[in-house]
Amino acid sequence: MFFAKTIDELYSEVRDYDLVLCNDAPLALALNNRVDRARLGTFAYTARQYAAATIVKLDDEPLIDDIELVRRISDITGYSLRFVHAEVENIRRMMRFISDPRQHLGKRSRKIWDAFTQYKTLDLVMSRFDSNVHRIYDGMKVAVIGLDLFDNLDKCMLPPWGTYDPVEVIDEKRRSSIDEIRLLGNDKQIADCAADIVGRSDPNDVAIVIETSGPMADAVRSALYRNLIPFINSMSMKNIHAVRNYIQFLNLSLDCRALRVKDARNMISSYGGYINPKNDEYYLCAMYDAGLISDERAVELVGYMKDIRDHTFSEICDACVPSRERSNIRMLLSQMACADDRVSQSGVDDLFYAVNNIGSLSHNEQIPADEKEGVLLVDCKNSVYIDRPIVIYAGMCTDWNRDMKGLDFLSIGQKEDFAQYNDMKFCAMIQQGSVRFFLANATDGGEESIPCVHFERCFVKNRSINRFSDITDNIVRGMWKIDRKDRGVEHDCMDFDVSSPPPRYLSASSFNKYHKCPRSYMLSRTVLGPSNEHTVIGDMIHQYMEFRVSYPEIACRNPPEYYADIIAEKCIPLIHSVLAEKERDMIRMECIALDSLIGEAKILPGDMRPRSGDKKDANVFLDMYGLNEVSDKTEKKMMDIDNRMEGDMDLFLTSSILDLKTGKKKENSDLKKVLDFRISKPESFDSQPLFYLALCRACGYRPLNFDYFFSGEYYRASLTHDPTVNDCKVGIRVTDSDYDMYCQCKDMNINTYKGKGPQILDILFSYPQDEWDGNTEIMERMKELKIGITNMDKYNTVVRKVKGLRDSVALSDGDSTMISEETLGRFTNLVRERYDEISSKYVVCGMDAFAANPSVNVCKYCDYRDMCLMDVEQVGDSDE
Repeated sequence: MFFAKTIDELYSEVRDYDLVLCNDAPLALALNNRVDRARLGTFAYTARQYAAATIVKLDDEPLIDDIELVRRISDITGYSLRFVHAEVENIRRMMRFISDPRQHLGKRSRKIWDAFTQYKTLDLVMSRFDSNVHRIYDGMKVAVIGLDLFDNLDKCMLPPWGTYDPVEVIDEKRRSSIDEIRLLGNDKQIADCAADIVGRSDPNDVAIVIETSGPMADAVRSALYRNLIPFINSMSMKNIHAVRNYIQFLNLSLDCRALRVKDARNMISSYGGYINPKNDEYYLCAMYDAGLISDERAVELVGYMKDIRDHTFSEICDACVPSRERSNIRMLLSQMACADDRVSQSGVDDLFYAVNNIGSLSHNEQIPADEKEGVLLVDCKNSVYIDRPIVIYAGMCTDWNRDMKGLDFLSIGQKEDFAQYNDMKFCAMIQQGSVRFFLANATDGGEESIPCVHFERCFVKNRSINRFSDITDNIVRGMWKIDRKDRGVEHDCMDFDVSSPPPRYLSASSFNKYHKCPRSYMLSRTVLGPSNEHTVIGDMIHQYMEFRVSYPEIACRNPPEYYADIIAEKCIPLIHSVLAEKERDMIRMECIALDSLIGEAKILPGDMRPRSGDKKDANVFLDMYGLNEVSDKTEKKMMDIDNRMEGDMDLFLTSSILDLKTGKKKENSDLKKVLDFRISKPESFDSQPLFYLALCRACGYRPLNFDYFFSGEYYRASLTHDPTVNDCKVGIRVTDSDYDMYCQCKDMNINTYKGKGPQILDILFSYPQDEWDGNTEIMERMKELKIGITNMDKYNTVVRKVKGLRDSVALSDGDSTMISEETLGRFTNLVRERYDEISSKYVVCGMDAFAANPSVNVCKYCDYRDMCLMDVEQVGDSDE
């Protein structure tokens, strides 16, 4: 690889000159820091710095700043701020290469050029410099470092030819090499590795070269923050929290009608308002219109958000933004000359664009003291010289390729010259520092990473470089020296309070969560989940059922539609206005379905118990009539102390449990898979029927049936026929033993084997199962039953069928799904094992032990997906 001279070597060559010009600001600063004798004035400049320090000051007229320039051109031409700024930047880019950009511009761009040339900018000052008029180099001995790196504007600032000495950056007689490249799995591992290296050094001695606008930069900054390592942070208008918040508030307000509370809650909170996180799934404006927001400041803020277009930018700033955050926003609005304009989408877009793209916007924010020193973060696409002894190169893949876009105005030869210019800058950049670490991603998009294109021309003999092993033979895979656990690649823990005790009991839902994914279970116990339309509507439908069972005479004073409308009014803020009427119809049909169920079954209140008064016992219908007792048949609580199980059953009758569901109906054919707790992929498992039946069995209730009642099915059935209660019910019944279940199942019933299924089972079960296949003795015995088993093929069909029965947790008898007492016993043992497992993780391992179990459907529907530190599964939308 071509050798790039070090900063010290360059200084030794130019130290005796009066003035040094270069193209790289960090190099000029580094040379000035090395001055070792008394001088008058600054020693080294870039061409732009020298123009600003000399010829600009010779004229009384100051330079116009970028935002003022763009605004004035926009006013002159009538073009949008965004378009003008983009064209101005394009003109400046063209001026770096050619002396007459106008001939390469289109009609609209020429208007902008003509306006641009009316104002004094540094670019125009440099392009019009004449060393014979401005004799700023007279009497000075001048050195120019890296003349090949100078662009067209830089060269305009050079002294007359022959009056200065060029100094080369690259020494073609010497060679350099990269000793080692370390390949790691992802950006986080590279960032952690870099942070570990910095942690063993003085942060002021280290620079990290990254793609500053990409994900690697975020990972590196996060790793430095986590390890309390200081790094130098720039401060522009876009870095100011108050400005970002203000623009976000404006953007959210413009879309207010479509916002849910979760989209705006943090923003409202930062401006002093409060909305309960349980309302996250509610539509914000619907809550406001329904008067469901109780906090006065939140009401005020949402009011301004709804009517945002009726207010000016300054009015919103004064009314909504806390007083301590207003100064920079007012400064921004003044510079953009929009303070008295009414808020509009185009106005907000201009603000957002200016803040993120126009660097001359001024502010009064001070950089914190701890962000003025530390690690230097270097842009891989623009930098050349880095004055730090330790340099870490993090990335080096194709995202490091330097920009060649927007150069259509150049000839092929000029483009080739610019490519060589970029290659030379890159070659110098990767040789900075006395100690260098090269860290790269092993893969990119599932394939082996490709190094950035500039490596090819850095070598003496141009050669194809398709992988990092083409650069050096010393490729090391894996992390650099890592001592602390929390930087390891296998790290998968979360920082939660481990002092909380394990649960006293498991419920069906908590067992379900743990069985599917321990991480989801852990998060459900530590993070409050938001209410959504399904949970809120479901809760109120349950409340109506409780009211209807407990006080049938009072409930029947009004039709079920009356109570459905009460539910709908409470839930409308959760439902988009387009779907609101359909949702009302569904709620009405669900209440009619429940009323029919309770009436047809003649369910009486029975014993009454006092209401507890806590949130779990809330009921808007009981509160309406001031009723303080509720039927003991509803929300029936049972506990199995020995096996650590507890549950609240929606409706408990003498011989059955009824569980109310508002979701999509499960058919009997679905339940076999749903009830199988032994399968290796548990995402489809539902423990509730087994859990409740096992609880009842432990409390002495048997035999017992379990009925799902899918109230929403009443609406869906009504679209095709007159619905009945049976359209909504799916039953599960318990048999005394596995054998009884096999005898009664659909596959062995009277229609299949002429009522002799039990005899077939008796014959087979009298032999060990491993002797069934191809057993002529068993076949002969079955022939005697005269049910059509006349040859070995038909016999083997029966054997396969019976083996399938024995592998099933649940079977169908045609009308319902069956499980056995023996299955409930096995399930109870599993619950106790899981409880002991959970308890040991609290006591011995802490919360870190609740590892994630990612799979497509578990992650897809998980409420805590965004909080999980594991890579969640995102394999399409399959339900397989």
